[in-house]
Amino acid sequence: MPQEFETAHGGEATSVTAAHEAGHALVAWLSPAIETVRGTCWVRQPDGDSRVQVISMPREPVTWYSVWEIAAISAAGMAAEVITHARFETKGCKGDLKAMREAAINLTGNGKTAAIGPWSLLQRGAAIPPFERYFEGGLPLNVADVMRASYLQAHRVILRHRGPYERLRTALIVKIDLSTEEMAEALRLPKA
Repeated sequence: MPQEFETAHGGEATSVTAAHEAGHALVAWLSPAIETVRGTCWVRQPDGDSRVQVISMPREPVTWYSVWEIAAISAAGMAAEVITHARFETKGCKGDLKAMREAAINLTGNGKTAAIGPWSLLQRGAAIPPFERYFEGGLPLNVADVMRASYLQAHRVILRHRGPYERLRTALIVKIDLSTEEMAEALRLPKA
């Protein structure tokens, strides 16, 4: 792990970051809509802040299904933080929330949501974050439902693959920059 990252983020923050990125990476790894997961890397921002990101390449052409998968991958960081730390850090999830909202708007705008959406399995009353609270002016109900469903999907995938998730999370705590090969070694799962 880069010394600068460790100094900047410390113990619990490093653990939360590793959990978050391991969630994104695991769900992307298992998604057939993602062609390649190239690894994780630490990125210094222009404002002096830093973050870690998972580098993945979606399959072309982008389809309705791949947009749904991107929403679930975006939600996976938050779901992983909740699984591992019983909360998620809103400040660190702003980009993920925005990506989820954009995917949900694309999905609800195509008229297919009532007919074939995977979110039709959404269980009312499940422990799912109230995403509309994180956007000024709220969200349309159908967009919020898609966001909640993508979160629930990511949460289920991580729980179903808890062992590989924990191995990857541990690998990220030890070394924040992982190559595709290092991710594969930690996950011990075939790429979907």
